[in-house]
Amino acid sequence: MSHERQFDHECRSCRTRCLLSCLLALGVAVAAPAAELQVQGGWDLTLDGGALIWGAGSDLGPALTSDPAAITVSVINTGGNAWTVSARRASPGWPHGLALNCRRTGEGLGALPLRGGAGFVPITDGPQVLFAGTGDALVIPLQLQVAGLTVRLGLWAHDLSLVLRVEETP
Repeated sequence: MSHERQFDHECRSCRTRCLLSCLLALGVAVAAPAAELQVQGGWDLTLDGGALIWGAGSDLGPALTSDPAAITVSVINTGGNAWTVSARRASPGWPHGLALNCRRTGEGLGALPLRGGAGFVPITDGPQVLFAGTGDALVIPLQLQVAGLTVRLGLWAHDLSLVLRVEETP
């Protein structure tokens, strides 16, 4: 009988240690920081007569492009893990035929090499992968492009929100 109690006590103790170890492991997993995205810059595109291809009576060029580093992105707190940066449009009422594109124009500092995004990626209402890397990467330059602008769209003002997201990948 005492043998059973001792066995039962050892099993409970083992379960308690196992449960405690699992809870501690879970606590560590929950407390670990997730990758963060820091974004700086933007693009204020204002068109006037100088944007016309041949002056008065002509149309706009096929695409207008921002400075090569109009936006800079830093991916931090990665803990050395792999990650992916994606982008989507978050502006309703975007005129039909108008396209927003984005590309990475450099490597930035830190996690090298980065993968993808060297060519223009069409940005839609759904997430589009721009580029990926492993570990922290700082000051990654991005360039924006608007294609399909025409004088036939008429005068209009539109704010476009570009939503960037970083997601850790396995």
